[in-house]
Amino acid sequence: MPHTEPFHTVEEGKPVVYHDNSACADGKRIKPEHRRPGSGIGRRLCDECKRLNEEDRWAQPLRR
Repeated sequence: MPHTEPFHTVEEGKPVVYHDNSACADGKRIKPEHRRPGSGIGRRLCDECKRLNEEDRWAQPLRR
């Protein structure tokens, strides 16, 4: 699973979201100087991260 520790951007004008999936194209575009650890206060999970996480969850074999 391409899960990573949550992070967000402090760059002005960007969506107020956080990322937790290393395959997220939007998260990959955050410049290192604008990247901060954590989900931030009041931020929601990025739609692409949410979609990728859900796809991965359904692709995983059932564990018994």
